[in-house]
Amino acid sequence: ADWPVEGQIPLIKGHLSDATKLRMIVLNGTQYETIPAQFKVSTLHSDGSINLVHYYFRIPASDPLPGSGSRTYYLYDGTTALTNEPVSDPLIVTDLGSEYRLTTTNAQNQAVEIILDQEKLSLAKSVKVGNNFIWPTNTSTRGFYYTNFDGTVYSTLNAPDDMDWVWVGDYTRVLRVEGRFKTGSGTNGMSYIAYLQFHAGTS
Repeated sequence: ADWPVEGQIPLIKGHLSDATKLRMIVLNGTQYETIPAQFKVSTLHSDGSINLVHYYFRIPASDPLPGSGSRTYYLYDGTTALTNEPVSDPLIVTDLGSEYRLTTTNAQNQAVEIILDQEKLSLAKSVKVGNNFIWPTNTSTRGFYYTNFDGTVYSTLNAPDDMDWVWVGDYTRVLRVEGRFKTGSGTNGMSYIAYLQFHAGTS
């Protein structure tokens, strides 16, 4: 499988205001090459320039490291001469109304399909790799739970107040879900905010 690399880089005030100019590059022999990467602005300076940028890219497992066992990647605020490198196995999201369907291809060239429930908070309704379901499709009680001090059970088996993709790209997507734990009769418990992150090329 590929090696995922993710992190954040601070930029000085006034340096850059357009994240689409950012590229991740690596030295290959005597030439610098751009590699597929995804960027998201985390915070801004007071003048509107980028303060902190979140990056994500993958290193192919087949990519040999130099003799030192390490490789240096550089963040480059590119020019119009640099273009985004295509992602060979992008993460595709389809809105089915009550569900989201996520599809990609893993390192073994198997089709991966994840079904997310839009009507409650759970990790997934089902996960299918190739022709096999590696996550059961019985989802009636799949969610998150906690038990109160008096023994009352609260769960996320109810419609969230808000569900929105807050980071969208070919490589990775992040789904923000906000709502409340409730009892089976609908009594409100604790509120929650959850972030679910999904990556291309993995299962």
